[in-house]
Amino acid sequence: MRRNTFAVYKPPSEGLPYLAVMVLPSGRAAVEPFPTLAAAEQHNRQLEAKLYGERRIRAQDWRGR
Repeated sequence: MRRNTFAVYKPPSEGLPYLAVMVLPSGRAAVEPFPTLAAAEQHNRQLEAKLYGERRIRAQDWRGR
């Protein structure tokens, strides 16, 4: 089973937001803007935990994700 991929894109210029992106196996993407890198990363971690469960996320973080 293929899983969604999560990424955070830094703004290309000042004044633009960081983008938290979830790419689905179909190639479609869901994007949300955030004012800080930390907020975008936290959003992706929370969304991934909601979709796949806390145990998987903690194991990845431990491995230096």
